[in-house]
Amino acid sequence: MHIKIISLGKSSPRFIEEGVLFFLNKLQHFEKIEWIEIPLKKSSSTNNPNVIKKEDSLLIINKLNDKDHIVLLDDKGKKFSSEGFAQYIEHKQNTNVKQLVFVIGGAYGFSDELYAMSKDK
Repeated sequence: MHIKIISLGKSSPRFIEEGVLFFLNKLQHFEKIEWIEIPLKKSSSTNNPNVIKKEDSLLIINKLNDKDHIVLLDDKGKKFSSEGFAQYIEHKQNTNVKQLVFVIGGAYGFSDELYAMSKDK
């Protein structure tokens, strides 16, 4: 299984990037894993949260493909312990999910279109 993590937001400080790279390297021994960071637009033509949410979601959708098993990470989602999360990943491996994509959205969450694409609600 290939795991992809897509995050939307500004670049992290160098020490955080180093920490992420350190753990991604460790995880590569167990699964193929990739981190994609999508920078936020410099400015939006509006301050309307719904418009910004749609614009942000479009940036994310452009990084997805039809066969991705999409999991949106937001405040509406399930909470897992470390063991529970490991069991979740194992279950996805056992159900032949080829590409598991975790998406970390922007401050306003995700568009309805992106929620509709998500496999785990």
